[in-house]
Amino acid sequence: MRPCGKGFKTFKWLDENLDFERYSMTFMGNIPDDITFVNIQHQPPVTSEKLAPVLKHHDVYLAGLTLVHFSAQKSTWLSMG
Repeated sequence: MRPCGKGFKTFKWLDENLDFERYSMTFMGNIPDDITFVNIQHQPPVTSEKLAPVLKHHDVYLAGLTLVHFSAQKSTWLSMG
């Protein structure tokens, strides 16, 4: 698994360890070719306008970013409403 700063090591751990009888998880966006989720549902990336309503139907938003400054990610969240 190559380090790309997007937290895929964390998402892979969740895919292998989260209690999927109790919880569900959806990853939206591009994933590296060497990552395959068994339990996490994967959806292709969408625009911010289309992502905002999707996020409103979920209870938790996880950002697995490891190399992006928090304020840059926060501005993205705020722009989605």
